Order: sequence, then C-alpha cells, then structure tokens
Amino acid sequence: MSSNPNPNPNRNKFLLGFSAVVAVLIVAILLWPANVRKEDASGAIGAVQKHRAPQIAQQDVILGGESVKHEQDVLYKDFLADAGKLRAIGSRNDVAAAREYASELQMRAMRAAREAAEAASRISESKVQANVEELNSMIRNKSVLSNEELQAFNKQLGIIAALIGDREAAFARIDKSAEELAHINLANEELAQKTLGDVEQAFNRATANFELADEAQYLSMMEMESKVVANEELAQRSKNFELAAEQLESRAKANMTEAASREDQMAMRCQRMLADVQAVESRSTVNAKMVGSEQLSARLGALASSLHNEEAASRLLALNAEQQLDARQKQ
Repeated sequence: MSSNPNPNPNRNKFLLGFSAVVAVLIVAILLWPANVRKEDASGAIGAVQKHRAPQIAQQDVILGGESVKHEQDVLYKDFLADAGKLRAIGSRNDVAAAREYASELQMRAMRAAREAAEAASRISESKVQANVEELNSMIRNKSVLSNEELQAFNKQLGIIAALIGDREAAFARIDKSAEELAHINLANEELAQKTLGDVEQAFNRATANFELADEAQYLSMMEMESKVVANEELAQRSKNFELAAEQLESRAKANMTEAASREDQMAMRCQRMLADVQAVESRSTVNAKMVGSEQLSARLGALASSLHNEEAASRLLALNAEQQLDARQKQ
C-alpha cells in the first residue's frame, strides 16, 4: 500500500497561516511603544492614586524623621521614661541620683524653652510678637533654667498660648484658607499672590500653634517634675515620686489619644489642600496668558511640598500614637 506524504494539504496551509499571524502579533507587541502600553495599563487609575495617602509600614514609623521623633518625645515618650526614673529614684531614696536628675531636667527645660520661643516667633501677629521678645529675654545667655525661672517662663508662655487660640481655632484657620485656595482668582495676579500669601500664613501658623501647645505642656510637666525632685524630704520622697510618675503616665496616655486624632485631622486637611493646589496649577497652566507668573508657580510648588511633608509626618505620628496606645492598653 502506498502512503500519501501529504494527506491533508489544507490543514498544513492553515497551520502555516496561523503561525505567521502569531509571529506578526508577537513582533507588534514587542515593538509597540512602552509608554503607550504603560499608559493603557495605568492611565485609568492614575488620577485615583494621585491623592491617595500612602500606606505606612512599621519600619517607616521606626525610621521616621527627626521632627516626628521629637514630637513623640514631647507628647509621651519622655513622660513615660521619666515616670520610670522617678519610681527608681524614689524607691531607693537616692538623694545623689535625685540631684543629678534635677540637673538633667533643667537642661531639658532649657532646650524645650528655646524650641517654644522659636515656634512662637513664627506667628507673625504683632500681639504675639510683643510677648515673644519677653520669652527670649528670659532664656538669653543661659544654659539651664532654675525652677523659679522655668515657672516664670511658663507663665509668659501661657499668655501667648491664650492669644493664639486652641486646636479648633487652628483647624478653622486652615479650613478657611483651603476655601480661599479653592476659589483663588487667577485672572488677577496681584490678588492671587495675596490669597496665596494668606494661605501660607494660615498653614504656618497652624503648625506653629500645635508645636507651641505641645512645648508648653511639656514645660509644664518639667516644672512639676523639677519641684518634686528638688524636695529632699526623705519621708515623703517615695510617695511624691510615685504620684508624679502616675501623673506623667496619665498625661502620656491622654496625649496618645489626642495626638492620634489631631494628626489624623491634620493629614486629611493637608491632603485636601494638596488637591486644591494641583487644581490651581492646572488652571494656571490653562490660563497661562492671563497669569504668566513664574513666582506664582514657584510658590504653589513650595506650598505643595510643605503640605506633602506635613501630611506624611502627621500620618506617621498618628499611627505611632495609636500603636503605643494599643500596646499600653494590652499591658
């Protein structure tokens, strides 16, 4: 029986044709511009991701910036550490250790006083600045603050804190400036520059407001500790140190809760203002013929950078405070 070397010529033709089509498709995919493929894959979600807050991992908390670490120290970490020190010194009735700790508190109070004065100096209102010079005169050319000097400084700092208002007043200023930013008039460059200046001032004042309030509370706790440690009556030392330690721990726990709420609110406001800044930048590009100011563009960029940094720091601090609070509640 003879065999047919090609029993199905139509099938072979189909396979050859199909192979050719596949080869063409592979070449087309490889040669297709990469940026077009990337745009097709990510264009639909790019706008959504632009303003979405990034996820913060635990290592980000540990490796946070110095400003975040400083805020954690001022709000609760130093208080918790101090509570442990007071208990240890009080349980031993160690006069020498108490005197050494008193010197440490005086130096820390001096550093905190400088930071408080610097924060107050960033609030440009004349009624505040009139009191800032008094603050600076109290700490000028000094390396430590005695208990009496710290008490006087805290009294003056309380006057400034009353002038600038509380947290809700600070948030109200941010909300008002965000509204102004969202409706900025780009057709009038002079007015646009003034509005942007008002927004910058409101944002800077709010951050200075929070920092000043934190430093004022920290210094108040330093004053309480210094008075307890300075008392060398051994009969009451252990009891007084324990009471001071409990007060520090209570304040630290309250600050964790308040910081988590405050910083979360701050982060959300920064995120909304960032969206407003990007909207203004888009409008200024469209209206480039009406507003051709490089200065305006530079100020918008600087504001966006400040908002981004503040949002990241706020989210980091809020997350860390929540984690610390959860850990203490489980103890």
